Amino acid sequence: TARGQEVGGVNDSISLGQGEEVEGRKEKTEKRKKRRKRERMKKKREEGKRKEKEGKRRGDRRE
Repeated sequence: TARGQEVGGVNDSISLGQGEEVEGRKEKTEKRKKRRKRERMKKKREEGKRKEKEGKRRGDRRE
């Protein structure tokens, strides 16, 4: 709204500006979601590998 006030309260210009922002934001959120998903998968994989190694080590100790 601050930009709209600078222009002088022309409704269509404000709404257009907001529309552009929303579109950009949508793309950003999608990218962020995908990145988070990738990171989560990566973390799970690493955790699984670590647990597997620990299990093997524990098995070695018992024997």
